[in-house]
Amino acid sequence: MKLASLVSRRGLRVVFLASMFAATTSTADALMYCNRASEYRPVSDPVVTQRIEERLQAIPAMRNHQVRRIDGQFAIAWQDEDECRKLFRCYHLLLDIRNDAATVVFAYRGTGTIWVLGSALNTLSDLLDDDYSMKAFETDDFNFVEVRLPRFLGPVWVGAAPSDDKTLKACAYRKYE
Repeated sequence: MKLASLVSRRGLRVVFLASMFAATTSTADALMYCNRASEYRPVSDPVVTQRIEERLQAIPAMRNHQVRRIDGQFAIAWQDEDECRKLFRCYHLLLDIRNDAATVVFAYRGTGTIWVLGSALNTLSDLLDDDYSMKAFETDDFNFVEVRLPRFLGPVWVGAAPSDDKTLKACAYRKYE
């Protein structure tokens, strides 16, 4: 089964946005940092780990993989292959692990670098009735996919980040580690 068809069949509502979202806090008031996916902690819940493993076994590209929890409700899985790692072109899957599930939210080819905007205030969306934290995942062409993760039960927001965004360029030092 192809990776794209598996992702397209997911029941989770994903809202694709054509433009950037305005943050409620300025970048001056927020903490920004970059991590490699491998620096996050492993998923510790055995039920969730089992569901993730079952889900990833159905995806040929994920035969050899690593999984890390990026927050309390989402995890990132990626190919653990030397060939793709050397070229920074491994497949990555964002997994929704709410309710002990392992649902693929979206997939991308990337470097493993994750940009995080940390602040005391999340972005509130009255229309989607949830608070959102912002992350950006670096793609294989060294651009970013902006992702807003819900704090509660809302859908995931996904959008393209402009390639000239200087705040995201702060992660450049993490590319080749």
